[in-house]
This record gives sequence, C-alpha cells and structure tokens, in this order.
Amino acid sequence: MTRLDDTVQRLGDRFGLTDGQVYSAVIGLAVASGMALLAVPPVLNYDRVLSASAAVPIAGAPLGNPAAAVAQPLTPAPVVVVPVPAGPAFPLGPPLLSMPSAGSQGPAAPFWPPAVVDAPPAWPSVQPQPAGVAFSVARVPAPGAPAGITVTSGGRVFVSTNNGTSRGVRAASAVFEVSTKGQLRKIVTVAGQPAAHPDGIVALAALPTGGLLAVDASTSRVLRIEPSSGAQSVVTTIPDLPSCFTTFLAPPCEQGSMDRKPQLTGLAIDPSGNAYITDSGQGVVWRLPSGAAQPTLFYAPADLATGDGPAGIGFDSQRNLLLTVGQTFDTTNIGNGGLYRLAVSADGAAGARTLVTSFASNDRPGALVEGKSGNTYVVLRGTAEIVTVDPAGKRGSALHPSTSSVKLDAPGGLALADGVLLATNQGTGQSGSNWAVVTFPVMDSPAA
Repeated sequence: MTRLDDTVQRLGDRFGLTDGQVYSAVIGLAVASGMALLAVPPVLNYDRVLSASAAVPIAGAPLGNPAAAVAQPLTPAPVVVVPVPAGPAFPLGPPLLSMPSAGSQGPAAPFWPPAVVDAPPAWPSVQPQPAGVAFSVARVPAPGAPAGITVTSGGRVFVSTNNGTSRGVRAASAVFEVSTKGQLRKIVTVAGQPAAHPDGIVALAALPTGGLLAVDASTSRVLRIEPSSGAQSVVTTIPDLPSCFTTFLAPPCEQGSMDRKPQLTGLAIDPSGNAYITDSGQGVVWRLPSGAAQPTLFYAPADLATGDGPAGIGFDSQRNLLLTVGQTFDTTNIGNGGLYRLAVSADGAAGARTLVTSFASNDRPGALVEGKSGNTYVVLRGTAEIVTVDPAGKRGSALHPSTSSVKLDAPGGLALADGVLLATNQGTGQSGSNWAVVTFPVMDSPAA
C-alpha cells in the first residue's frame, strides 16, 4: 500500500468514509488542476484496439475459434446434477420461458460461430404453458453466492456463482442451469482461478449463436462456456492500465491520479455479438468486438475514474448503452451515483452521455436491465434493494421478492423475461439461507 493509500484509509476509518469519498476531493482537485494546466479535455476520446505494442499482456483465442491461440486450454468439468431435497430430477417440464427468437434482430450471417452449438434439451411434449417462470425461489448449493444471470432467446436460464474468501470459503466458481422447478444442474466448474480469490464469475450473458460469455473478476478474464458440453476457454484477459499521469496522457491509460487494478463488474452483448464490459476499478468500459481476442478501450471519461466507476451495463430499446456508476466526479452529479444513457454510433464508438437519474453515494447502483415499458430495474448494492426507474428518470419504490422465504440480501445480477424479473441473491453470510435466484412479478418484457 502506498503512503497516499495508507493516509486515505486512516482518514476514511476515522471519519467513517469510503475510499471513493475521501478521494473525491483530492482527485477532483488534481484532475481539475491537471486539465486546466495541460488544456486536456474531460474525456480522452480514443477507441483503439490494444495490441502487443501496447505493453500490456493480452492472451486469448478468437471467439469464432476458441481452440486457437489459447496458451492453456481449460479441461471441461463433468456435468453433475446437484441434489434437491424434493422433486423429480432435472430436466423438468417445458422450456422455462417462452420468448421470441433473436434471429430477426440482426444480419443473417452468424456473428460468433460457435465451436459447439448449444441446443436446448429435449423437453417432454406437454400442453402449451404461459410465458413466465414457474419457480419463485431456486436455491443455490454451497459454496453459493450466485451473481451473474442470463436468459437465452430460447428461454433457458443460467446462473453463475461469485464464491471467494470474502464469504469464508475457498471454492471455484460454477455455472448452473435453472429448471422450471427451481432445480439447478451444474454445467461447469470454472478452472484457472487462484485458490484464495475474493470474487468469481460476476456476470454472465448469452451469445447470439449459442454459448455463454462469463466475466471472471478473480482473474480479469472473459471466458466462453458451452452449456451442452461443459467446455470452457479463455477468450481474453482485461489488462491493468497504467495511470495517465505516469504516461503523460499517452493512451491507452487510466485517467485519474491513482493506478487501480481492474475490477470487472458487468457484461452486455449486442445483437452483432460485440461484448461490453464494465470495469469499476479503472473507471472504464471495454468493448470486445465479435470474434476478437483483444479488447478495445471503448469509454474512459475522467469523471468516472473514482474507484467505484461503471458497474451495471445493458441496452435500451434504441440500442443505447445504459450504465450505472457507484460514485462520480460528474459536475452535474458530483459525489453521487448515477444511471446514465450512452449513445453508441454506427461505427461502434461511444457518443453523447446523459444522466437519467441520480442516486445517493451510499446507494451504489449496480446491475441493471431495461424492459419494453422503458422502465429500468436497478440493483442498489449499498442498500440491498432493487428499484424501478421510469423513462422520465423518476425512481419508484423498492421491489420485493414474490416469496417471503428468502429476504433480499446482497442482490447481484438481474435478467428480465415476459412478466418476471429474476435476480441473484448472493447473501452476506456463510449459512446459505439466502443463496438463491428469486423472482419479481412485473408487467414488462425484455427490451430487445
């Protein structure tokens, strides 16, 4: 720890402030002074692909060919059925959700040609079921702490775990599929994580042509997982950027006076297969182009370089990006959290940003998803709530799970299906009583 870090920590401990709050005044003054002296605009508008010449190691394989250029292929774990106290064995019933195919949303050519096409399981032939989720609680077994969640275009629900030493356990993360009865079938145990890792698979998203992408916060890796086979491979590793102050503003670099490590938090995939990854530690948004093995520094504004920067990410119905930020130096929202809308141009560059609504600094907004109604559902990490923000930016009252058997305790990820919002409940304790996927009935459906 540096002398500055030690001083800030002492100040925070003494006055009951977070590091970000202590840094706000210090870094804000430093950034403002530096920009004034050097005539630097508030955003370094660069959108370049990091290469070998960028002096940051990037390893991985093209997404269209996961077997190529991977230094250490990961061995798939055997598929294991997790015992459930009562109920028939998985798979059960019809597909979990009834959702339209995403095939008409983009060009006819495949975006991410999969190594193994993920075909839905052979469900029994039954009478048509209404769209929606049959379970209200899906319990996640030890070591638990579910975080990422996604619903595929075919209606399959997958969830990942964020296990780590912060919850008193040392176990590899896992990815499960959730059945209509709330049972979980293990797809894969994640390989390559350090023995003592505070975080795990924090975000999960379905690819347009099958398979899943997963963000591993323990190693800053982006993984590809094939549910049908359990195969996993490393697509890329997000680099640790040097501080712009030490590189004399030469990109790629991390804005602000501190050189922080990556802290990956969120993942969104557009219909063309381009992935967008939030990095709250370095205050940036990364873009992983479809089929690529090297990330692009997509968005790196100085006013989000707080150490609690971009967290949740998703798309609205107009294909703009929605971002939540834990704490900002935004002059219109300084010291607070916020929900922002960020335009994406036809050539894939970041456009204008607008503030949708502000949150208190202790709210710490996180995961989000927007519905066709225009409402955005947002996890508040600081207060352990899920709230609705309407199209005008007005915040509604907190949502409550459709069951009283599990209280909302450290909610992590969100996904939306027809008539239901799904959330992962990480739980703050080690007992596992709140490790679950919970549902909220909503009069809404996915925006895209």
